Amino acid sequence: MPAVLWAEDSFPCYRIEFPERALRFEAGHCWSAEALAAAAGGTWQPFPPPQWHANAVISHMDYLPLVPAPAVFAATTAAHCARHKRVKPQGTWDSHKILQKNWDKFAGAIVEHHLEGLPRSFP
Repeated sequence: MPAVLWAEDSFPCYRIEFPERALRFEAGHCWSAEALAAAAGGTWQPFPPPQWHANAVISHMDYLPLVPAPAVFAATTAAHCARHKRVKPQGTWDSHKILQKNWDKFAGAIVEHHLEGLPRSFP
């Protein structure tokens, strides 16, 4: 069993209530740009073009052929992932590097920090 890393008072806090705009969906589209930003609690840099949508949010390249396009990549790190699992990090991996090499396969991305090398128009 993995060793617990975080004290009980530092467990991640997950929202269970979301703004109404995060719950608006169009037929045939899983996520609008506004709904995804509201659910993730972030902002778009840059905001996607009109009529943009995503049908999946994935965190690993292996999932891409298994989900309906277009997909958004949710980049993370070993440390961030371990915090949510409440275990010690296994390695020092950073999936932001995967995004830098494969951005053209996605409609956009959720990232923890600014990434060099992505087109300025990539949401």
